[in-house]
Order: sequence, then structure tokens, then C-alpha cells
Amino acid sequence: MGCRSGPLTKGVPSAPGGSEKIPQQVGRRQTVLKLREETMKIRLLLALVGLAISFALPTLAQQKDAPDPQLRQALLALAKKFGLILHGGRGSSE
Repeated sequence: MGCRSGPLTKGVPSAPGGSEKIPQQVGRRQTVLKLREETMKIRLLLALVGLAISFALPTLAQQKDAPDPQLRQALLALAKKFGLILHGGRGSSE
């Protein structure tokens, strides 16, 4: 049996922070980073779309033209007359 002298680090993974990296690991890390970056971009886009919708809906939901008060009174008077006809002449309790 012969003893061979040489470095004992052959086949042993390097310590963290070492400069040696396996090419497969570098490729995987870059792929994972790209996926995370894409996920973050999608989430940012969805957040911005949500904000845009939340600002746009109240603006669109605002009533642009208020009903005319005279028209409202005329409709209430008509409704009272119609109520009198339906109830056989009995007035409402108002």
C-alpha cells in the first residue's frame, strides 16, 4: 500500500463564500433569481392595477347630474295620487 501525498480537499465541497462554484449551481441560481424577479414584477403590476382601479371606481361612481327638485316634487305628487286611486280613496298616513 502506497501513500500518496497531495491536497486533501479533492472531492470536498468548498466552504461557503469560496470562489469556486459549480457551473450547474450558477445556472440554477440565475434561473431562480430570474423567476423571483419576474414574480416580483407581476406582483408590482397587479398592485398598480389594483390602485388604478381603486382610484377610478369612486370617480366613475359619482353622480354627475342631480335630479331636479321640481321634478322630484312632481313625481311625489303623482305617486300620492296614484296611491289614492289604488287604495280606493283612502289617503296615506302622512
